[in-house]
Amino acid sequence: MIRELSVVVVITCRNEKILKALHESTNPENKLAPESIKIHQIIKKKKLIFSSSISTPRSPIKLIDSFRRTVDDFIFSLHLAYKSIREANKYAKNEILCNNREGHRRSSGKRSRN
Repeated sequence: MIRELSVVVVITCRNEKILKALHESTNPENKLAPESIKIHQIIKKKKLIFSSSISTPRSPIKLIDSFRRTVDDFIFSLHLAYKSIREANKYAKNEILCNNREGHRRSSGKRSRN
């Protein structure tokens, strides 16, 4: 019988600001996990480390389903946070016109006047 499951996800990035933003974006979600699931998330040596484990006397099927959903939630939140950072960087670098609702990239150095 399964007594414990654990997983460690390590994200390596040279840019510590991005790691910190990913950490701050995904960490609040961890507080919503069931009490039976232990989650620890830290930044260490230019790595974001997410570790999670579960040990409970419940049936293995429920244990695995609950644990999988928790890890899946982290990965989904991480993906969404990273996409948001990339889009924000495009605005910061003026690769997207801030006043253009469709978000088209600028084709030349000139802004069109609408």
